[in-house]
Amino acid sequence: EITNFLKHGGRMIAQVEADFSSVERVLDYADNVEPEAPDVIPGADPPEGSWPSRGEICVNDASMRYRDGPLVLKGVSFRIKAGEKIGVVGRTGSGKSSVMIALLRIAELEQDGKGSIVIDGVDVSSVGTRALRTGISIIPQ
Repeated sequence: EITNFLKHGGRMIAQVEADFSSVERVLDYADNVEPEAPDVIPGADPPEGSWPSRGEICVNDASMRYRDGPLVLKGVSFRIKAGEKIGVVGRTGSGKSSVMIALLRIAELEQDGKGSIVIDGVDVSSVGTRALRTGISIIPQ
């Protein structure tokens, strides 16, 4: 009986330690992660349902990194014409998901003033995330 008690106690201690580690990670994340772009930018967001009207996407010299890591996009440029349907393919780690993350402004482009993502003539960095994310669709895999 004492053996079972000690085994159970050991498991409980291990679980509590794991739970504390999880709480530490959440607190670190809450304190150190930069806030996301604003949901709405008063006076700058296009009227709901009016943008994008055509769907042309121009990515110009876009560079992006996650936190303080290396660049995951380096000077990427391409143009998708209005009405065009495309597939993005490439090897693991080539930046496919990072392009989508930049397009949705989940992570921002480098702040060097060079790169931009423009949809129907509007730089997405000037649009709130609500208007941006309700105006475009991405179908993963």
